[in-house]
Amino acid sequence: MLSIIPLPFMLLIEGLTSSIVPVLPLLNSPT
Repeated sequence: MLSIIPLPFMLLIEGLTSSIVPVLPLLNSPT
């Protein structure tokens, strides 16, 4: 499955994940 995913798309997913992961604790923490 992973081998058929284009490299640019993998880099896009990696970029999105690296930008979303730091925000998750902020969303999970009560305001």
